[in-house]
Amino acid sequence: MTTPTPPATFNCPHCGAPIQPKLKGRSMKCPFCEATVPIPKELRTYPSEKAPATAGTSSLVGKGCIWGILALVGTALLAVLILVFGGYYAFLGAARRNPMLGTAVADVTSGFARQVLVFGSKGTGPGTFASARSVAVDAKGNILVGDYGDDRVQTFDPSGKYISTFSIGAGDNVDALLAGPDGKAYVGHSGTVSIYSPSGEDLGQVENARGAEAMAFGPDGSLYILTGDDTIKRLDASGKVTLTVPDAFSSVLGEGESTTHIAVDKSGDIYIIGDTKCIVLKYSPQGKYLLQFGGKARSSGPAVPGTVFNPSGLVVDDYGRVFISDWNTDVEVFYSNGKYIQSIDAVTLGFTTLVYGINSDAHGRIFLAAGDKIMVLQIQAAQQQ
Repeated sequence: MTTPTPPATFNCPHCGAPIQPKLKGRSMKCPFCEATVPIPKELRTYPSEKAPATAGTSSLVGKGCIWGILALVGTALLAVLILVFGGYYAFLGAARRNPMLGTAVADVTSGFARQVLVFGSKGTGPGTFASARSVAVDAKGNILVGDYGDDRVQTFDPSGKYISTFSIGAGDNVDALLAGPDGKAYVGHSGTVSIYSPSGEDLGQVENARGAEAMAFGPDGSLYILTGDDTIKRLDASGKVTLTVPDAFSSVLGEGESTTHIAVDKSGDIYIIGDTKCIVLKYSPQGKYLLQFGGKARSSGPAVPGTVFNPSGLVVDDYGRVFISDWNTDVEVFYSNGKYIQSIDAVTLGFTTLVYGINSDAHGRIFLAAGDKIMVLQIQAAQQQ
């Protein structure tokens, strides 16, 4: 067995320290902050096996008889292995064609996701990002980007050209970002939601949104928040609470969640996910639990379709498809009934860093934030479920 040359390092998404990936597996523990982090796909390596020695021809007569018998046994074993592994890989191929069958990551369907725009680079100046982790799109098609740890929200035109910047306050983090139907920016930070005008003027905080960890707008302009105490709230334009769903995770899963995300579809159905169990829970507009799907991906071995390693964002497009951005440089896609569609491998589309925030617009596009860049994907129109 030969050992490959140690791969390049990557930065820990939690503490920023450089990490040299281990030789096997999809995740590892950061030696500096001890957080479990996914290894970027292009840096995963596996020890290579030596090729089996080629058996020479042997006579079955006299002294060569024993070697002839061994050769026949070896040939029979090889045939069995070919049948077993041939059937296994044929099964994986079928799984890729029908993800409900097997344990392989579905291939990106030809034409399902097409990269149409990429912009940004590493930095702290205009048009650059220290750590872009949230993205939003306003009614004019302008793209808003929240820079985590750099207290900035930057605005770009639909082509990715820089327009402006405003700060939410030195030392504060942009935890979540929305473009409101009223043309204002809604910024989640320090457990609150602040409103900013297009010019960056601080317009105050949303009433009754304290404790918000995740947020999304509904089809009628209501603001939905998911709080740290496991509660879904729906707020009208005045900040009045019109729906409360307590124990949103724990009432179904038996325990609460951490690092949560929320999305709302055009019908008003609510979707939530956390990074402990990585299970999507769906609620009706009235707050009734409907169904669940997804699940925690394993840290090594073949990937299981429809599972998530570490969800970093959640959005539902106009077709009702549920997109989950995954730190594991993937985007998992489901129908609203929980049926798995496929995985979009962001690496094949040009990403080499972790995928964080995700959002969508009314034109079938998905927007991904990945540290130092923003990528826009045109998604294929919905097919029959």
